[in-house]
Amino acid sequence: MDFVKVNLDNINLNELLSIMDKNHSIAKRKSEEIVNMNNYSNEKIVEKEEKVECVSNKAKTQEIAQVDEAFELAIKEYLKELNKLTLDNIDEKILTILPDKSNYEFERIIYRLQLEVLKSINELEEFMEEASLTDDDRDAFDLEKDLEEKKLAYLKNALVNEEEKDEKVENTLIFVPTTGGNIRVLNELEKMPMEYYEAFLDLLLSIKDGTFKNSRHFINNANLSGIREVKGFQTRILYERLAKNKYAIITAFIKKTNVDRGYLESIYQKTKDYFSVKENIKALLDNEEFLQMNKEYEEEIYNLLKGSNNKAKEKEKQYE
Repeated sequence: MDFVKVNLDNINLNELLSIMDKNHSIAKRKSEEIVNMNNYSNEKIVEKEEKVECVSNKAKTQEIAQVDEAFELAIKEYLKELNKLTLDNIDEKILTILPDKSNYEFERIIYRLQLEVLKSINELEEFMEEASLTDDDRDAFDLEKDLEEKKLAYLKNALVNEEEKDEKVENTLIFVPTTGGNIRVLNELEKMPMEYYEAFLDLLLSIKDGTFKNSRHFINNANLSGIREVKGFQTRILYERLAKNKYAIITAFIKKTNVDRGYLESIYQKTKDYFSVKENIKALLDNEEFLQMNKEYEEEIYNLLKGSNNKAKEKEKQYE
């Protein structure tokens, strides 16, 4: 509907008022139509934006799914290659399997592989704790676990910066006393056959330098909660981390059989004694006099264990 046009020269006042009233009504209706059209247009725009956003989100979800699928396939390939490794070839081949550091997913891949290897280690430990195994079977599982732990060590090392690799780890060893105030490990080692000294020195030094030879924790055993052990052939040392770079050395022993109730009762008691003084030890970790005293114990133990090599060599010369 168009506005009414008039010729002001040929119209009287009443006619002009009437036409103005009609034009006002027309203007009102046109204004309402414009508002309605704008509302309709805005609704369409919003609807279109929502559709575009929906399509965009869907595309992003599909893209993420494709990326994750590709990542999982890559992980499967890495695990497949890792599973081909043996204790004999791991040192030679591990670096050819891992991704290059220039790979933008490098850290994500390494962390994921660490997780998978940790799962394997935990499954092995749980099975070995629960199953009734022969000595031969247990030795085979021990070797399998050693391999997984070596993989884990390589994966952890892959994330270490070159500058950090050059930094030598030197942990502080804290030697747990007996209820009588003597150093338990020193007492134990003095009573052991000398042919085991070199193996115990190797274990102790592995705690010192952070390599933790064949380290494992005890699964589902409340008596040994938080305790770990390093082990060699028939040799064991129990230890626990007290603070960063500080480790409690609890007990050392020879384990010739896998099924020995007396052995378990013995380490339970020694661990219980340790737990009774643990908080007192932790309170002294920043005490220079206490740390120096443990350093002296450490030197005494090293001298004891290293002395066996010299004595053994002297005996060999006598029989030559």
